[in-house]
Parts: sequence; C-alpha cells; structure tokens
Amino acid sequence: MELAGAIAFLTDPSKQATKPGLSRVRGLLRALGDPQDGMRFVHVAGTNGKGSTSAYLAAICRAAGLRTGVFASPAFETLQDSMTVDGHPIGKEDLIACTEQVQRAAGTVEAKEGDTPSAFETQCAVALLFFARRACDICVLETGMGGRLDATNVIHPDVCVITRIGFDHTEFLGDTLGEIAAEKAGIVKPGVRVVSWPQTREAMAVIEDVCEERDCPLTRADFPRLARWLPDMDALARKFTYKDQAYVTRMLGSCQAENASVAIEAAFALRRWGWSISDRAIREGVASAFMPARFEVVLRAPLVIVDGAHNLQGTEALAASFSEAAQALGAPDLRAHIVMGVLTDKDFEGMIGAVLPFAASFTAYAPANKRALAAEDLARAMRRQASEGVPVCVAPDAQAAAAQALDAARSDGCVVAFGSLYSAASVRRAILSA
Repeated sequence: MELAGAIAFLTDPSKQATKPGLSRVRGLLRALGDPQDGMRFVHVAGTNGKGSTSAYLAAICRAAGLRTGVFASPAFETLQDSMTVDGHPIGKEDLIACTEQVQRAAGTVEAKEGDTPSAFETQCAVALLFFARRACDICVLETGMGGRLDATNVIHPDVCVITRIGFDHTEFLGDTLGEIAAEKAGIVKPGVRVVSWPQTREAMAVIEDVCEERDCPLTRADFPRLARWLPDMDALARKFTYKDQAYVTRMLGSCQAENASVAIEAAFALRRWGWSISDRAIREGVASAFMPARFEVVLRAPLVIVDGAHNLQGTEALAASFSEAAQALGAPDLRAHIVMGVLTDKDFEGMIGAVLPFAASFTAYAPANKRALAAEDLARAMRRQASEGVPVCVAPDAQAAAAQALDAARSDGCVVAFGSLYSAASVRRAILSA
C-alpha cells in the first residue's frame, strides 16, 4: 500500500455518511486486538471549543513530560494532521502500516456483520493503533459528533471534558440544548471525573443528572474567578488570570481564556488521579498551545483573520473576538471584508447577521464538500441582510474568494474569513501565498 492508497481508503467518499452506533467500531477494534485497552485517555465532547481545549490540554501534558497522542476532527490540512503524537502528525510509514491492519479488520467486520465501518470509524481505529505503537502515556480524543454514539466512545477515560454546548447537527443530536447535552454527556463513564464548561441551565441540568447517576465527580470551570484582558495585537497574545494564577495564550479569540480554563481544570482532575502535572507545566502548556484558524492573524498588512467558526455560536464568538481586537488596535469602528462559505445544515442566516455590524463587503463561495451550500444561495442570503453600500460578490472557490477580499482590503480595512473548518486551510493557504 502507498500513502495515497491509505488516504483514499480512510477518506472513501462512499463511506462518509454519518452512521451513529458503536457495534461496527467495536467489532473493528476487536479484530485489531483492542489496542485501546490499557491506554489512558481524556475524552472531549462539546459543540464549540473542542479543538482549542484539546490543544491546551495536550500541550499541558507534553510540558509535564508525558508522551501525548491527540485525535482531532476534522483534520485541518491533511488527514495526517488529525492524528499526532507530541505535536507531530502521523508519518507515512505508521499511517500505511496502521491502515493496512485496519483495512483487513474492516473486511472481517463486513463479512461478519454485513455492515462496512464508516470512514471516521476507520480513522479512529488507525489513530488508536498509532498511539499504541508509540506507547503514548496519555491520549486526548475529540468526538467527531455528539458523544453517546460517536466512534470515539469505545474508550474508558480518566477524565471526560464537555466544552460549550450549542445548536449544531440537530438532525442527529436533537432540537433542544437538553437533548444535545444528553448526547454529549453520553461519553461519561461510571466513576470518571468530569469537567464542564458552565453550560446554560437546561444543558447543565442534564450533565449534572448524568454525573449523579453514574457517580462521577463534576467540576464546572469557575468563570467568576477568571479575568482576562484585551489581546495584545502586537505580540499576538492574550493574558488572563484563573484562580489567581497568571497565564498567557497565543490564541486570541474572545473565548480562549475560557477554553484554557476548562483545560486547566481537566489538568487538575488528572492530578487528582495521580498524574504528575505541575503548575509550571500548566502555565507552559497554555502558553505553547496553538491551533490554526482559531481567530488566527495570518497577515498583518492588511490585517487578515481566519477563523474556523462554522455555526451560529461560533460566529457570535468570532464577532466578539473581532470587537475586542478592534478595541485593542484603537480602531473600534474597524470594518472587515467578509469571506464566507458554509455547509447546508448551518444557520447561515444567523451567521451572516452576527458579522453584519462590521461587514464592509461579503464574498461567498462553496466549500469543497458535498454538503456545501451553493455560493449563489449564500450570496442571496447576504444580499437580503446587507445594507446599501455593502457589496456582495460570488467566487468560484475559497482561494478566489480570499484573493478578491484581499484586493479590497489593501485599500481599506481588513479581511475576516470563516464559515467552515473544511475550507479554512484553503483560505489560509491562499492568503499566505498571495
């Protein structure tokens, strides 16, 4: 098997459909000898902030001297980015070797059960094999969607983390925050420590009930003891204090101090299990953690920001982040040329409304994904909301959209690109190469 063949198997378009349930992935791992058994995990679910929170926690573990695996979804640039050990993506040889094993095991599962494992299930199995091969001390696993029926929910973690819950994937997870919270809390195993973002009352009540039922100690991040300042746009850093300890993060978004605080509480929870994680390791981990396309400044002149916000809650956080950055720059009336591409199942009308107050123009494109909303449909929604004098353009792809907005911003203002993690890498690459 060559690298291209391995990636083709793991990203087979015919296996991309969402297939909730654990029987296939359990059968797959059983055929592989259950590589997850005996490994130590932190399991992370939530609607927004999963990636950043996982990045903080993984960096903290690395700073504590622990060999740390991370399985994240979706991959940012390449599939290999979604499976890392100590911050390094899975290499060609490991990916091929693990994929060959998983491909054989998938054939066994299909023959026995008459059901083919999904692409995400095979990716999860490859990641677990990779972590076992590398003898990771601890692994941080993000759910792909939901939690209860997610392929990652085959592990028994030391700590479960639930980040901010909002409305997304409602066709699978439910139409209320309580229903969605129940799916996210499905990762909670009996007796495991749980750390949660302080959710809305409806979502928090569900998490509390699950933790009580399963005899799990629950810690909510103590946001009243969090203080943060405007980002330093020269140093591209943000300072904050949590529980009287000072921290600095390279991630500038308005929710990043909160995401980091959830990760800090998860580190405290690991410490209660006996893990050796010092206060210094926590500070160093928070300071070194980084995720691309999380309110990332990719260019300073003109200012260009790429953000992975892909639902209404994430877009509202983006709008708050932009407001803070504008204040920090001494330009509270700063306007941005908006580059936006979304998938069809998102609240794109609400997302447009969230950025409308600072939009100088809109450029719509369709992400390279079969679930993408057509650029013309998105542009029509933009025109319905945009005031006179705010032009709306259509571009054939993410790269062209970025180029159009960049040209406009060179004479006035800045660029903010968002709407889909699936195409954030393409936008980022186009801007950096322009």
